[in-house]
Amino acid sequence: MGRLFSLWHTLCRHKYAVTFVLFMAMLTFIDDDSFLVRYQRRMEIGQLEREIDNYAAIYASETAQLDALDHDPAAVERLARERYGMKRSNEDIYIIEEKEAEP
Repeated sequence: MGRLFSLWHTLCRHKYAVTFVLFMAMLTFIDDDSFLVRYQRRMEIGQLEREIDNYAAIYASETAQLDALDHDPAAVERLARERYGMKRSNEDIYIIEEKEAEP
């Protein structure tokens, strides 16, 4: 009983320090908006912003290609030849595929 009384007396003497430590523990680990949760959310926001930048670059590239296809007949012909293997009536096409090196 003497140890318990001594502990209680020490806690009462340092009640502001104990309150501050408990408050910091609550902010750091327990609360729904704790420092750990905020850090995880910042990491997620950074990842999502990198994805947005990546998709914006892809969008700009695809928009430029679409604009070229709308206004440039040579771009349409190039796309038809490269992607779909189309040819003119007086041409022959040879497709050469490289084999992957075996380990």
